[in-house]
Amino acid sequence: MKGHLDTELRCEVRSFYDSNYRGPKSDTLRSNGFWVGIRKHNNSITVDEKGDEQEITIESTVPVPCNSLFMNTCSFEVEMKSSVDPNDVSTTACIYQLKCDKTTHKYSTTIKVVATRDFVKDGDQQHVLAFRPLNQFSLMNTMWQGYNFPPIQIRSKDRSHAICPAFSDPHITQLDSNKTVGVYTVGNFLYYKSKIRPFQVEITTWACGKHWKPCICAVVAREGNDVIQINICSKTSTQLAAPEVTYPSGPLTGGTTVDPDPSGKTLNINFPSGASLKVSAHMHVTGSDKTSYLNTYLKLPTDDLDNSEGLCGTFDGNPANDMLGSDGLQHPDQAEFSKSWIIPPGYSLFENPPLHSTAFDHKNVHYCQCDSKTSQGICTKSKAKNPLAQNTGKKPRRHVETFRWGQPRGHDDYPKEPQMIWNFKPEIIKRKERAVVTRSGMTEAMARKTCTADIGGSSLSTRCHSVLPSVMVQKYIDACVEDMMFSDSDMFNTGYMNVFDYQCQDTVLRDVSNYAIGPDRRRIPPADVTNHLCPNQCSRRGTCHEGSCTCHTGYIGHDCSVPAGATPVISHFRGDGLCDTRDRKCMKVQVIAENLIAGPNLKCRYKKAEIGGNSISPYGPHVEVPVSFTSFLEVECSLPENLVLMNENYKDAFLVSVTTDGTLYSAEHPFIIYDGTCMACNTSGHCNLKDNTCMIDSLCRRSGEQSLDGGYCNPHSDHYSWSRSSSVTEINHYTAAGSGCQCGYDEMSFDCACCTNNGCQCGHVNPHICTNCTHVNLCSSYPKLIVEN
Repeated sequence: MKGHLDTELRCEVRSFYDSNYRGPKSDTLRSNGFWVGIRKHNNSITVDEKGDEQEITIESTVPVPCNSLFMNTCSFEVEMKSSVDPNDVSTTACIYQLKCDKTTHKYSTTIKVVATRDFVKDGDQQHVLAFRPLNQFSLMNTMWQGYNFPPIQIRSKDRSHAICPAFSDPHITQLDSNKTVGVYTVGNFLYYKSKIRPFQVEITTWACGKHWKPCICAVVAREGNDVIQINICSKTSTQLAAPEVTYPSGPLTGGTTVDPDPSGKTLNINFPSGASLKVSAHMHVTGSDKTSYLNTYLKLPTDDLDNSEGLCGTFDGNPANDMLGSDGLQHPDQAEFSKSWIIPPGYSLFENPPLHSTAFDHKNVHYCQCDSKTSQGICTKSKAKNPLAQNTGKKPRRHVETFRWGQPRGHDDYPKEPQMIWNFKPEIIKRKERAVVTRSGMTEAMARKTCTADIGGSSLSTRCHSVLPSVMVQKYIDACVEDMMFSDSDMFNTGYMNVFDYQCQDTVLRDVSNYAIGPDRRRIPPADVTNHLCPNQCSRRGTCHEGSCTCHTGYIGHDCSVPAGATPVISHFRGDGLCDTRDRKCMKVQVIAENLIAGPNLKCRYKKAEIGGNSISPYGPHVEVPVSFTSFLEVECSLPENLVLMNENYKDAFLVSVTTDGTLYSAEHPFIIYDGTCMACNTSGHCNLKDNTCMIDSLCRRSGEQSLDGGYCNPHSDHYSWSRSSSVTEINHYTAAGSGCQCGYDEMSFDCACCTNNGCQCGHVNPHICTNCTHVNLCSSYPKLIVEN
């Protein structure tokens, strides 16, 4: 067979009598042709950045040499070659196994090819999927020596992606028209939804100020089985609204990543499809009013082209229909348009996150960049190569137990706070006519001057002066002026600077000519719009240099947002500083505070305290404990085992404080721990005994709970001492367990006492005890004891 692979072989037969070939011969009979070798069912394919995976079937028509008792597969390696960008196309592996089909007795495999969602305008490209020499085959059989498997031609079709930022109070820049739409209603909204795949983003707005319209206070995003929720809606008027990240449908599956920035204010969420969502949290202080809100930046691959809906628009390349409402009508009026996308109660992801579906499991799916330098290639769970997924901003400078915002906590010692009521009644907030002069004396000319200077002073203003259309920049300036005049402040100006940079960054990264080519032929995005960006415009209190803020005098922090010398100011603890050991261990306390900075000097400390009456009295030394930086408004402090957990008391307390410089600590706040079996405590340390319970020897006792010496808790006679009864011994003698057996008075119920020693159930008057069968008539007078299994 050597030298005859990839050819069609036939056999010829003739019959004759003379062994010397001199006799008469019959006509030649020829067999059907048989093609020998490894063949592919596709010589060329086209993959589209908007399309699905394409499959190439590879099949060997002859037995492969590794068919033995010890080996029933043969592997071969592929390599993507391109004159432009070999990473423009991905395969689901770089090494494939030819496996024997027991039905057909043929060796075959399937190569899946997908166009990489690269978010770059690089045009359609031609590639070659090459096959490396079959060395393993050659070692087993000489017929494969020198055999070269013909390559496959692949054409990749380029598509444009889209972005949809929502910022300030809030303004939404739509996908096709780049029109800025305002949302004037408090409620749950469909921000964006794909009609062809399980991808959806929703936002919730709330009234974030007295004189201006709503802001975003929560966002929830779903792709497949992954659901991520960021929420600052649940707060009181006197508390800081610290962002809380939860995963309503459980832990993330492979492929979705959630990464915080060093300041703890921004989360970068990247989904396997290539879609990305950046969420940044902001807080503005005006006197005693502390206003928090979220900005969102959504980037979408072309998978949803012609198949999307929501506030972001239609994503079909037609700017004229972005104001299409959920009712199928065009709404020129912004208020009516946004109102049409309000989600009815009961249908929001906030209220009803989807159940896990095996149809969306992709645990074993990989997308690989196969090059000439490594046989394994570079494989990820994502079919996208988003230049921002790994290149925006510096990696967090990690310290011990630091940077947990957006990451699973790894423990369940977390307060059960009241559930947010998401199905509130939508309310349209009508703005008053804008005053010519604000309450503080600001005029429109003053606001325009400030907005022009701020947006013109953003991190990328110099880089993008000639990149973004002037009409887009003017739209941002006009919207900024409107917000300044209504809010009578510059609280949203940093948001406009950030969205300007986001638009600029996206425009620069779309242009393939802005990329350098590395030694491995991979594109390297320009550092000035990625790694050299600083967090949050350095809060307009510093200058940015290659990704780091140099703060002006008087300010510190990763983004210069903290006044120099300022100690942390604790607002509250999650759970209001009360912890019931029935719910959790109470060895973690989540501290919500201002002026927090991640770093090696971030520390927590505690001092033990006694609770008596309405007072909390500290005692003992201060003790430093481990701390985790959760976000710019939250840290989590670890505490030692408490007296309640050790069954030494029904209540305990710690006074907790925080420092960012290792020297100046915040004021101490109490963390009160109690046993909710018998106690109800408030934040001042005052605890009340609950009805139908006892508190004996400083420990909570349930009604009917027994002591080792025959006493029992009887709240009707004494809350603070063991009660006695001559019937206790009899009940314990005849009762094996207080529940788990069929009730004699109700054969359908199995929650009655289990008897032993030929005892009888007491019946409905005292269903959880047994007694001597001759004393059943006395059961109503017996104590209702708890008999443990």
